[in-house]
Amino acid sequence: MGAQVQSDSVDWPDEQQVDVVLLDYRLNSALTAPNIANMARQRYAAPIIVLSEMPWLPDDMRERAEGFVRKGEPAQLMETVAKALARNENSSTSLP
Repeated sequence: MGAQVQSDSVDWPDEQQVDVVLLDYRLNSALTAPNIANMARQRYAAPIIVLSEMPWLPDDMRERAEGFVRKGEPAQLMETVAKALARNENSSTSLP
């Protein structure tokens, strides 16, 4: 499922469990990727993976993202999503 980013808001999926957030770094919006990552953090306990054409994770996303994949790397995307889901599952099932 996807969330539609408008010029100054996001249409988040309602009543759906979100296991991972894939966030395109470059948006055609007044909202920036860091803005959206912060909003996603407030809504979901899901890892955020940033997608970008840049060869590295942008500095302003380092504190907000659990993963980074350069666009056009589908195998790396699948591997990064699997690792993020495994880490998230392990952290949510840990004993206190």
